[in-house]
Amino acid sequence: PSSTLQILDFPEGYTEEEIKDCLDMVCNGLDRVKIEGIEGQSRMCHLRFKTPEQAGAAHQVITGSYFRLPRHSDGLKVAIAGKDLEGPDPTLASMLSRNNAIVKSRS
Repeated sequence: PSSTLQILDFPEGYTEEEIKDCLDMVCNGLDRVKIEGIEGQSRMCHLRFKTPEQAGAAHQVITGSYFRLPRHSDGLKVAIAGKDLEGPDPTLASMLSRNNAIVKSRS
């Protein structure tokens, strides 16, 4: 089972950080958000969770009747991905590399 969800026909005007902040309030275990595609065209958003169980619970929350993204009144089309989103969170990776550079410059 996959621990990644896909939001199909993802609406415009959102950043990965904004989606992560919004979903962190209602879902447990969100590990990474990745938006693919170009503004103005059909885009997809991948949501990777720490476990398949957390992904399943998030799927129920996101497709539920009460969850909406800010500035977007329609529900979202969400599917469980065929395979997991690979790689580390790029935001986290860039923070770690900056910290390593700072530590090396001090030694």
